[in-house]
Amino acid sequence: MNKRILTVLILIIIPLCLFADSEELTSIGIGYENNFEMSGSTNYSMNSIAVVGSAYKFWNESDIGFFIADSIMFPLELNNDGITYKFEFVLGPGIRKNLFSNVFFCYAVGPSFSFLTIKDSGYSLHSYTMGIGTDASVKYKIGDSFGLSIGCMASLLLYQYESGNYGSVYFSGRTGDFLGLDIRPYISGTFNITRT
Repeated sequence: MNKRILTVLILIIIPLCLFADSEELTSIGIGYENNFEMSGSTNYSMNSIAVVGSAYKFWNESDIGFFIADSIMFPLELNNDGITYKFEFVLGPGIRKNLFSNVFFCYAVGPSFSFLTIKDSGYSLHSYTMGIGTDASVKYKIGDSFGLSIGCMASLLLYQYESGNYGSVYFSGRTGDFLGLDIRPYISGTFNITRT
């Protein structure tokens, strides 16, 4: 019975999402990643430039919609002999509020997922992290199809799984007593797409 109800709801919701009037705010820009992690008595921090992409989608002129964001970070403080990057993904419900003419505030919260890889001579690490992410931004519309955004994304990291090797020693498993925080201020260009 529950599967039938779920199937009916999906068959109703998907066409509404696909064919309803909608407005999409797609942004791409530059941010600066500030990452802090604690595991037991060990503390880590990492700062990096980030390429930030995000999208808010609102249906039928509503101020409640859906949010999705991707970020790719390139840490600065590691040496040039290795390869290091971090990818983060956040999605969830989003809201917007008009502040002034052509200026509005957007906010979203939802689950966050990230992947970090570090490869250097004799050392390799892959880290998978889950937590709660949020985005808060002010968007200024310039005409009907373009605008500017300034905001901040943040994630509270609650779970981490790591695997890799240090020389001939291989390791993998959940990181114990883990807690982390990502703070990522950004500025971006925004493209407004309206479908009717």
